[in-house]
Amino acid sequence: MSTIRWGALLLIALLMAGCAPGGVVQVDARADGTGVMLRPGQVLEIILPANPTTGYQWQMDPTSPIDEGVLTYLGDTYQPGGGPGVVGAGGRWTGRFQAVNTGETEIRLVYVRPWEQEAKPAETFSLHVVVR
Repeated sequence: MSTIRWGALLLIALLMAGCAPGGVVQVDARADGTGVMLRPGQVLEIILPANPTTGYQWQMDPTSPIDEGVLTYLGDTYQPGGGPGVVGAGGRWTGRFQAVNTGETEIRLVYVRPWEQEAKPAETFSLHVVVR
């Protein structure tokens, strides 16, 4: 089979997986201030640059909680960058959310040092989520 046909089949499979209930939808920092549409059961992964060696971490904005009737926070992970033996290099934070019911909610994240409660966040991220 030709390379073009394999590429077309792969693209179709990826598009179908993104639409299937239970599929994973990924967004990164470029999605800040935009929106995403999910189906119940789908998982949303937000992938953002992070460097916990600086003391900063991504957290949900406590002044703007998500509607847990629409979206459930599943947790987060951090993957270091820079390769083996590189100390202090940044990596990527991945927050996972699952669409549980139809509706709309806003995810607002802040990049903060948790002990600096009066300081402004170093960065923010927001995403409007519609579940249908």
